[in-house]
Amino acid sequence: MKVFSVVCLGLLVGSISLQGEDKRRKLLSPAAQTLVQKLDSWEAERKAAYEEEVKGKRKQVAVLLEQHLKTATQKGRLDEAIYLRSLIADFRGMAPQPETSFRMNLENLACRSVGTSAGEVGLTVELDGKSLYENKKQRGFHVVAIQGTRVLSTAIFELGYDPEALDKLDKHLRSLPNGVMVVGGVVDTAEGDLRKALQRIGGVPNGIVGRRQSYLVIGMKGSKQDDAIEVGPFDTEFAIFPEPEAK
Repeated sequence: MKVFSVVCLGLLVGSISLQGEDKRRKLLSPAAQTLVQKLDSWEAERKAAYEEEVKGKRKQVAVLLEQHLKTATQKGRLDEAIYLRSLIADFRGMAPQPETSFRMNLENLACRSVGTSAGEVGLTVELDGKSLYENKKQRGFHVVAIQGTRVLSTAIFELGYDPEALDKLDKHLRSLPNGVMVVGGVVDTAEGDLRKALQRIGGVPNGIVGRRQSYLVIGMKGSKQDDAIEVGPFDTEFAIFPEPEAK
């Protein structure tokens, strides 16, 4: 009760103080009142400009942190990546994505995509040390949908050979249920601009794959804000997740 009384008294004093300031200003000549009003306006403008400057700086830092986020996710440092993602969302003034939408069981996932330029071909997907998918023969962009610990569906799209392959990829990803983990990778060769289709599993910063490049993407259907993880494209390297630590 005492605390409530103190709070009410404080609000009352503040209100009286403001009313008193208004009365005192009326004592000034019109010219003096104009000068004080100009000062108030200048202070408000400076405050707004400062807040806008700070907002811009926060967005700049968010852009710089994106590269650190990419490195952390590719190397499988998920706790660091989740924290970075929350910082980026905060600096951009956005609500952070729930942790579960980003983690996606990545701790136990291992994938590798190899294009022809890297010396061999194939896509392998493992979960908890067990093979879920392996294909070293059929060229194209392979899509593996994983629900829990099992493969829900697989599909292959001959990007660069079939003129309708990109549309087919987009329709396939659209048909998957929300919350399904999706692994996409190149076997032998696949080329095209995948950005539009990959928006359905979180979106990626690059998404443009060239002929015979290694490329890997991991996302979740229905996820947003560049949640998907992109490895590659590489001309002469394997695309591997998590990225091996440098020796």
